[in-house]
Parts: sequence; structure tokens; C-alpha cells
Amino acid sequence: MPSKEVNTKFEEVYKQYFRKIYNYAYYLTQSRFAAEDLCSEAFTSTYVKLCELNSQIDNIQAWLFRCVKNAFINLSIKDKRYVNNDIVLANLVSPGEKVDEQIDFANVMKVIDRELTPPVYKEVLVLKYKFELENDEIASTLNISTDNVRQITKRALYKLRTIL
Repeated sequence: MPSKEVNTKFEEVYKQYFRKIYNYAYYLTQSRFAAEDLCSEAFTSTYVKLCELNSQIDNIQAWLFRCVKNAFINLSIKDKRYVNNDIVLANLVSPGEKVDEQIDFANVMKVIDRELTPPVYKEVLVLKYKFELENDEIASTLNISTDNVRQITKRALYKLRTIL
């Protein structure tokens, strides 16, 4: 039986990260229902991990993003189909942002979606600038090194500047 401390910690984690994790899941699946399923899997595995004796999660945000990414990969394999990764811009722009910022962000995202390749460039930029993850969190999420994240970011931004 989980302790009250674990339940309180999990509640805090859920409240703090749900919206960000849901947006990332939606970005990957483009489906509200699939995004909810991925979030459910991520938070369930987090709760189980927190309940384990002497279990510690060093970076909870990176852990959650990685759980969603793994669940998405499993979903794609299970369904034997490629889930389109095009971004629905209206759902990625935060409601609190000014309209001008939304338009600029939407225009940049359209360019990223249409013209930025390889796909890892898109994913790193979205995780870094939309979801505001640090390089080490992105590295953990994508299962690559922090140096690789820095290099991909540098290359993606250079390519994006030449396109824009």
C-alpha cells in the first residue's frame, strides 16, 4: 500500500506536468483519445515507480516525456501503422499567449513541419522551444546524448534560418 507521502508527491507531479505531457502526447498522435491513453500510461508507470521501495526519479519531467515517447512507439508498433506527426498548430499555441506571438509561432511551426528534415530536428526544436525542456531532459526523452542534442539544435536552427 502506497504511503501518504507517495500519494501527495504523485498528486503534485500530476498537477504540475499533466498539461505539458498531454500536449506532447497530442503532438505525437494528433488524437485526443490516443493522447489521453499515452498520458494515462505515463502517469501510471510514474506512480508505480514512485511506490517501489527506495525508488527515486531524478528528473521527473524527463521521465514523463520518455514514458510518453515509449508508449507512443509501442502504440505505433501495435497498430502497425505510422501515426502522422504533423502538428495541429491551434492546439500547440498556449491560450495565455498574445495573438501576435501565436501567429509568429504558428508560422514558424508550419515551416518546421513542411521543410525541416530529418524528423529529429523537428522533435528537438519542439521539445526545446514549445515544451521548454532543457538539453539533458531532451536527451533523456529521445535517448541520445546531451552533446547530440546541442549539435542537432545547432544544425536545425541553422537550417531553419536558411529556410526563413
